[in-house]
Amino acid sequence: MGAGHIMNQRIIAGLTYILVILSLAGAAFTGSLRQEEIKPVNRLMVLFTDFGRESYRVPNLKGIIYSANEARVVDGTHEITPFDVREGAFLLYLAAKDFPENVVFIGIVAPGDPLEERRIVVRTGKGQIFVGPDNGLFTHVIRNFEVELVHQITNQDMFAKPVSSSLISPIVGRVGALVASGYAVKDVGPPVDDPHTFDLEDAIIVGSKMAGEIVLIDHFGNCVTNIPGNMAEEFGLELGDEVIISAGGGVKVEAMFGRTYGDVPQGKPVVFVNSLDLMELAINMGNFANFQRISTGMKTEIEIKR
Repeated sequence: MGAGHIMNQRIIAGLTYILVILSLAGAAFTGSLRQEEIKPVNRLMVLFTDFGRESYRVPNLKGIIYSANEARVVDGTHEITPFDVREGAFLLYLAAKDFPENVVFIGIVAPGDPLEERRIVVRTGKGQIFVGPDNGLFTHVIRNFEVELVHQITNQDMFAKPVSSSLISPIVGRVGALVASGYAVKDVGPPVDDPHTFDLEDAIIVGSKMAGEIVLIDHFGNCVTNIPGNMAEEFGLELGDEVIISAGGGVKVEAMFGRTYGDVPQGKPVVFVNSLDLMELAINMGNFANFQRISTGMKTEIEIKR
């Protein structure tokens, strides 16, 4: 066997070895791609706005989202009282408590939609992401959840039109869709260490009164306070007790402490611990908020009638 033939065999063997190594590397590489394809990032998106369900703004927002990502979109609510950031903040928090991890919430309650207002992205330890205006809408989220990141939306590369001159829906809709598809929160813009939150006074017992504030007014005009149910027990309230309610600086109202609306005759006020484990002010088959001209954020006091 000649030297040339031996040399050729060695060359062939060497090439074969190289091809095997490349083949294995390629398999590993394509395998990682397949793994990404098997588990694509496409987080559920939940919308919370004051647009009203019949508004053109709702399909407009969804069109912006779908143009950036074929996302799974759920309507949380579009019936937040117009411009009521406090109500929107509490509803958003209530929903986030029950939704699973890795959900993207789009929140839009933006009175006047000022162009100079910051738009932010918040990520919590649960992996939930919140996108919206920095006007206090994420107050309860920031106060009650572990917050990992807050970033301002300024990255112009994400948009065809200048961010500085765009209204809120095109900005938060597109950014929400992109982060739902795996876009990193930190890449939307610079970190924010002072997100805006409005003042919240914790419920307390002061002398002969329980004091708190109205955090939610529902569709029927029932007023939910931030006074927890266990505080009523600590305060010494018992079923059937007559109480005096002062809310929003209005006329004091006599009511009964019961279990639900029907514990008093129609048209009569009642106070009870609701399913959220919070004290609620209501009128059986009536509208307590209208009766007392109450809005969210107003202070309230409850005392036992002596």
